[in-house]
Parts: sequence; C-alpha cells; structure tokens
Amino acid sequence: MEQNMSYPLKFKFYVDEELAQEVQWRNGFPTLPIAYKDAETVIYKFYVGCRDMSRELAVDSSNPDTNIKLMLAEAAQAWQANVAVTAGSMVQPGNGFMYRCISSGISGSTQPVWPTVHGQGVADGTVRYVCAGVAWDISNMFLSQSEEFATTSTAKVANLGPVLDGGAEFAVPLWLRAVNPNTSSQNDNNAPIMHLAWNKVIERENI
Repeated sequence: MEQNMSYPLKFKFYVDEELAQEVQWRNGFPTLPIAYKDAETVIYKFYVGCRDMSRELAVDSSNPDTNIKLMLAEAAQAWQANVAVTAGSMVQPGNGFMYRCISSGISGSTQPVWPTVHGQGVADGTVRYVCAGVAWDISNMFLSQSEEFATTSTAKVANLGPVLDGGAEFAVPLWLRAVNPNTSSQNDNNAPIMHLAWNKVIERENI
C-alpha cells in the first residue's frame, strides 16, 4: 500500500515516533508492504510527520473540508487492450482476482481467459501474467487513530485536524488493519493496489 502524493513533500510516513526511519520506498512512493501467509488479519503501526519543525501541513484554502484527511483508496488497475505492460505491474480484470505481470510486452486486443488458481499463468498478447490470488478489497482495509480501536475500527478515513506541525514531538500515530479472507498467500509489494491518499492539502512554513 503506497502513499499517493506528489513529491517533494516533507510530511511523510515513518516506522518510528522519532521520525528516524521512513517506511520503505517502492516505485517512487513510500509503501506499507502487506503480505499474508494465510487467511489472517495484520495490523501495521506507522507515523505521519515531518522532521523539519519549520514546516506545517494544512488544509488547502480551496478544500471544503475543515480537517486534513488521510483516506484509503483503490488504485486504477483495470485491464486495457493493446498497451505496454511491464513486469511486476498488477491488473484486476474484474473477475475478483488480481494478476501480476511476470513478462513484459503488449497486451492483446481481447482479454484472455483468466485463471483463478493461485500461481497459474496466462498469456495476454505478448504479456504473461500469473494469478496472485483474490483481489484486494477496500472493504477489508481499516484505519485507526488509537491502538485501543486498532482491531475494531471500521473507519476508512483518518481526520488529522486542520494543521499538522513539523517536528518529531508532533508525529501522529496511525494503525492500518488489513484482513485477508482468502487462504492463499498474498502480497502487494511489487505494485501496490491500495493507496493512502490525502485530501487537498498544502505544505508551508510554520509561522
């Protein structure tokens, strides 16, 4: 799961409250890797903050919201005809499963017959995919702003207030709960399908 936000931005995701270590980066974005070994629930704790005390994050003046919001969102991963596809990218053709490209190429003019067995491959034009399991569903992802409710929260949005101040002392802890109803192993490390997206915000000097 990646943070969907243009960079450079000094407010980032960290694994510690001292803001010493950023979450790992993939494909140019900070990413929370989600990997399941079986039908299970995993909870990730992370922090939102900025090391620079002279910066602050605020709601953009054109935003009708009064609070900064961090939201769960799905990435567009629909299948497309006759397009270049690179190895490692993911596609969800709408049959309830997701597929990882293992050989780059050009997709076909019509969709292939998609396999639904985990690990089974299929050719699509000159592209080759492998079934990566049941597709991620935003209904199985939840955010919490307290550890107490990390296992029970049904929220998809974290309201972070009108302004976030820079500096480690103002780091905001968040908990992401991801539920896998399927028994097969799954991960989205190579090409994140779910995003954490900001509403319209602006970073500025803290005055």
